[in-house]
Amino acid sequence: MDSGQVQTFEDATEFFPGFRSEPAHGHTAGLTVYVLENGGDEVMFWGDVVNIAVQVDDPDISLRFDSDAAAAAATRRRLLEDAATQGYIVAPAHLPFPGLGHIRKDGHAYTWVPVDYLNNAQEKQP
Repeated sequence: MDSGQVQTFEDATEFFPGFRSEPAHGHTAGLTVYVLENGGDEVMFWGDVVNIAVQVDDPDISLRFDSDAAAAAATRRRLLEDAATQGYIVAPAHLPFPGLGHIRKDGHAYTWVPVDYLNNAQEKQP
């Protein structure tokens, strides 16, 4: 029974202002990244675009888990270049703690620069 509560989407989709999807095919046929924007700040949630840290250094390295190695490499190159140029935060699923950071371009390679993590929980205790 179609209740109308779930809607599928393809390609780039804006769900509401400040939240959208973009296709990132290669690792899997329907891989999608999600972008959250607020007041000029942006975070892009990459999921499986990068599966191991060495793919940031060399986006042409593919794994046997990539369903289309050439498309996966092209997607990595495109997203790494965009993140390095635009300077927004990325949230890849498989990079080291804290899992949020920036991409810096170093010649023809890229570098993962994690955001600073501050555990201020002790400061809030009485």
